[in-house]
Amino acid sequence: MWIQFAIKRRARVIHLTAHPRDEVFSNLERVNVSSYHLEHLRLSGCRLSEKKLRQLCFHCPSLEVLDLKGCYLDGSEISSSSLMRLYIIECRIIRDLTIAAPNLLSLHCVKPHHRAPLFENLGSLATATVVLDDS
Repeated sequence: MWIQFAIKRRARVIHLTAHPRDEVFSNLERVNVSSYHLEHLRLSGCRLSEKKLRQLCFHCPSLEVLDLKGCYLDGSEISSSSLMRLYIIECRIIRDLTIAAPNLLSLHCVKPHHRAPLFENLGSLATATVVLDDS
């Protein structure tokens, strides 16, 4: 309900941290995150399915910063021409995930669990940090 309210009010920045003992807060499946105004989205401890990742990529045309920490990523692609900064910190990547963002300037992928993403079409990338943990 709060996310929908923020989107209706044309929020440019949304930060959602899931409650560790309440899955209702971490499941975004019933939340429409489509917004022409959203520029910065920070999610911690949330589940993002294929459908939700696709919605973020194709229905948030102004999204410049996507910051994911401790999230559960169950989709095949993060693809966006507006994305300039991407942070994937200690997220669980369930299946092969491709990241394609031609205008991405900064990438931080730190300790992805299960799999490392595949990077393609990053022609504008200026800085990147990729830290893999063998354990």
